[in-house]
Parts: sequence; structure tokens; C-alpha cells
Amino acid sequence: MIGLFGTAEDFLDAIYQYPGGWIADRFGRRNAFLIFLILAFAGYVVYLFGPTWPFAFLGLALVMAWQSMASPAMFAIIGDALPRARRAMGFTLQSILKRVPIVIAPIAGGVLIAALGIVKGIHVALVITLALALVTMLLVSRINVTIKTLQATGILGVWQTFHTALKRLLVSDVIIRTCEGMPA
Repeated sequence: MIGLFGTAEDFLDAIYQYPGGWIADRFGRRNAFLIFLILAFAGYVVYLFGPTWPFAFLGLALVMAWQSMASPAMFAIIGDALPRARRAMGFTLQSILKRVPIVIAPIAGGVLIAALGIVKGIHVALVITLALALVTMLLVSRINVTIKTLQATGILGVWQTFHTALKRLLVSDVIIRTCEGMPA
């Protein structure tokens, strides 16, 4: 089940990217973030109150809304807010800052589990997570970045506008990520 959970997480991470970008373009960055946060919040509630382990998969489907769907909106905001010459550094900074909680959270969760036991430690961690999600909703509600309006297009239309070198880069990224996942 642990392997299936990890596979489901990777699968959702992949398929949620497109609807995330579509929602961000259709409803605006701030509204998209709020939608994704509400879905993730609901997922954490499912984790907290789910009566049996299969509910963890329902929680995962909801929680992944923030982790995966929000990425295109985050990149779009960086692209909208920064001049072309600063975007690479903006993406770099976002990538670094995104990983700080990924390093800290397991340590904090482990401390809670060691101090309170598995069930109570996880419950306390989830309550803290819900509180932080509420704080995030308050912060996100203050986002106000002007976006450039472009003509709507589908995924194939976007692919066709890519330079050949970018297409090769994306295909090579898919191949290396496939290789990366095989031994895991």
C-alpha cells in the first residue's frame, strides 16, 4: 500500500499540472490558489478524520491540489511579476524556498511522533498543518499581481509555439525523470 500511495502521488502530480494551469488562466492566479488551498485543506481534514486507511488515498487526491495544481500558477506569477532578465533567478528562488519546508517538516513530524506517539503525534501535526493552511489562505488572499491576458489555447497549441530546442529539453526531462523513478 505504501508503494501504491507513492505511485498515486506521482501520478496525481503529473496529471494535475494541466488543470492547474487551466484554472489559473481561467479564474486568475489568486482565485486558483484559493481553490487549490481549499482542496488541500479538505484533504488534510480527510487525513485527520478518515476512519480507515483507504481514506488516505482520498486525502491524497485533495492534498495534491496544492502541491501539483498550484505549480503552474506559481510559475505564471513569477513570469508575470518579474522582467525577463530576472525570471530564471525568480524560479530558482521559488524552487529553493519550496524545498525548505520539505526538509523541516519531516523532522518536526518525527519530533511530534517521538514525543506524543504515532497516532497523537500525527493528529497534532495535522492540526498544525490545518492552522498553517488557514494562515496561507490569508496571505494568498492578499496577492495582487497584474497578469497579461493572452488568447486562450489548448495544450497542443502551447506545444506548437515552443521552440524546437525547448521541445527537446522537455522530452529529455521526461526521459531522465523516468530513469530517476525506475530504481525507486
